[in-house]
Amino acid sequence: MEAHIEQMKLQAIKVQEEERRKTMSKEAELHQQKAQYQDQLARRRYDDQLAQQVKSCDQLARCRYDNQIAQQVILCDKFAGCI
Repeated sequence: MEAHIEQMKLQAIKVQEEERRKTMSKEAELHQQKAQYQDQLARRRYDDQLAQQVKSCDQLARCRYDNQIAQQVILCDKFAGCI
């Protein structure tokens, strides 16, 4: 009878250990998924920032070009009026 109780205790310990192993495995899997998701978000943020910087640089270059053209037109008008 006592051997049977010991066997049941050992079986209960085995079940607990198996459940603990499964839990740890699932936690590790979830941790990895979270890390991958965080990496994906960081990459997306970086890509968005880079795209915004390119857009800003393009707008600045366009404004500078427009200003140069406007200055050339003003100079041409100024010199054409002097001739």
